[in-house]
Amino acid sequence: MKQLVVVPVYNEEEHICGLFENIRAGYQGDILVINDGSTDRSGEVISRFGDISCLSHTRNMGYGRSIIDGFGYALENGYERLVTIDCDEQHQPRHIPEIFDQMGGVDVYSGSRYLVERQSDDAPPADRYRINMIITEKINRTTGFELTDSFCGMKGYRVKALEPLRLNEGGYGFPIEFWVQAWH
Repeated sequence: MKQLVVVPVYNEEEHICGLFENIRAGYQGDILVINDGSTDRSGEVISRFGDISCLSHTRNMGYGRSIIDGFGYALENGYERLVTIDCDEQHQPRHIPEIFDQMGGVDVYSGSRYLVERQSDDAPPADRYRINMIITEKINRTTGFELTDSFCGMKGYRVKALEPLRLNEGGYGFPIEFWVQAWH
């Protein structure tokens, strides 16, 4: 089964090496980085990893645009499943193989930063957490889903299920658009 990990990156030079090393510790498959117009040395750091593909935006186009481009790449290149993971160390790369293994035939396998509270986790900024909870509750009420973190960047996707979606939200509102379209 052809699998891909998609990593959106914007000015993350300090996290890239550690993230890629942690991904490679448990996952040896294809990785695509979307360098979203970084103005730091992210592009330079990414280029050191010869086994990782990279799409680069000439300017910052937003988190959603990066994910949409990753979806397009997966569809165009015949991938069957993909996992997205943010570069800012909010997610544990060691879970990537578990997500691929546990997905089965589901269309979306959503991670959560709030499902289980761990002492080692940093507390999220209160304002972002509150907004996430409000929007997650509205998405759940509309869709009947039981999400605990609608904005979590670590998700598994069945690539074929992405084909009918018409995603356009380039910014951080992307998850709202995604969940509503996925529900439909």
